[in-house]
Amino acid sequence: MSKSSLLEIIKARIHKNGPLSIADYMEFCLGHPECGYYMTRDPFGAQGDFTTAPEISQLFGEIVGAWLVDQWMQLGSPEKFNLIELGPGRGTLMADILRTAGVMPGFLQACQVHLVEMSPVLKSLQQQNLGTAPCPILWHKNIDNIPDEPTLIVANEFFDALPIHQYVFQNGAWHERVILIENNQLTFSTAPTDQHYGPATEGEIKETSPATEAIFTNLLHIVHKQGGSCVFIDYGYDQDAFGDTLQALRKHQFSEVLSTPGEQDLTAHVNFARLQELAVAADKGQAELVTQQQFLQQNGIDLRLNSLCRNKSAGICAKLRTGANRLLDPAQMGELFKVLTYSYLKV
Repeated sequence: MSKSSLLEIIKARIHKNGPLSIADYMEFCLGHPECGYYMTRDPFGAQGDFTTAPEISQLFGEIVGAWLVDQWMQLGSPEKFNLIELGPGRGTLMADILRTAGVMPGFLQACQVHLVEMSPVLKSLQQQNLGTAPCPILWHKNIDNIPDEPTLIVANEFFDALPIHQYVFQNGAWHERVILIENNQLTFSTAPTDQHYGPATEGEIKETSPATEAIFTNLLHIVHKQGGSCVFIDYGYDQDAFGDTLQALRKHQFSEVLSTPGEQDLTAHVNFARLQELAVAADKGQAELVTQQQFLQQNGIDLRLNSLCRNKSAGICAKLRTGANRLLDPAQMGELFKVLTYSYLKV
């Protein structure tokens, strides 16, 4: 399909049914089965539009892997368990996790990996990169049919791509931000809504993501069945607040959200305060929210970095340290990225 096809599909939808919510627009742009952004390309790395932590440094996946091994042991080292990753990218994170976990006797023998992926392009890359994986791997389009076993769940930069709604406070009332056509161009507008988010100043924006909350709640239910743990890593905020965080990325540069639908990534910051609230409300497991810097350092990234550098050349060691610094530096990924862990250690 041509690059203009998705734009024409969106325009036709608006002409037929009226303005689009931002959530519907994101679903079209990212997940349209024929010309959605994630369905048609590998978006990662220097040749793509953005780079994620597993592609920056092997240390990221190794520390996540070490955390998962520890959670498996706290579960009583079950002889059979699920390891689920949502949005596994190229498979880089899972490859690093499995390599790290291989040092723990019994982990790989007990593990069955379940990768939740909607993109045929990325699924193909995962199959290539995990073709020699030391344990069984199954692919799913959703989390509905994963067997009931003790479960460990990983999601890195998954929730930020889920659809959001935006509401703006105008003339003393809340309105939903929508997308319509003006002069044959997509443009933002507002529409009446029954939603209410308390008093605010003129023009303030509230973001919500029912899709994120639904998936998150389902994941908690999965680990509640037979025990398990989750680790969610993404950029976001740890205190509920107003603000517009919807953004588009193309070739590692910010772009206009309504330009070139299907040809650029669309994301929004994750409301970790809300997710933590849902986890605490479940009243079963233990939830902890920290920065990425805190999580990586608490789980031994500095020791692992020093260990790797002992037997490496100065050039390789410098590269490892540069990658680690990017993950940890508060001015880069260290504070913007948050880590929410949830453990229900039903032994």
